[in-house]
Amino acid sequence: MFFSLLRQFTPLNYAINYTIDWVLTVLFAFYTNKYFVFHAEHHSHREFWHQLITFFGGRFVTFLIGIAILATGIQLLGFQSGFGQDMVNIFQNIVVIIVNYFWSVMISFRNQSS
Repeated sequence: MFFSLLRQFTPLNYAINYTIDWVLTVLFAFYTNKYFVFHAEHHSHREFWHQLITFFGGRFVTFLIGIAILATGIQLLGFQSGFGQDMVNIFQNIVVIIVNYFWSVMISFRNQSS
């Protein structure tokens, strides 16, 4: 979400830009997914913390997947231009979104009473 802006307006490395983007996006995504996408209720503090920890844990796994895709595309395959970095970022976003959805459905926001 913020990756391209950070790339354009800061001298930071792509990995740092991606990390900043990831932290801001996951904080926003937890609340929007919990309350508006999955309408996931929690009936105890334990259930809330389970949702929060598994959500962030899953997002951390996909963060590692995303950074690996970025490193492969930018460093190994040579997509070093601004446009090339953006294209690699779009590809990694597609992969990460798919994995995040299934993680949320199967682990973070599944009905705990089932």
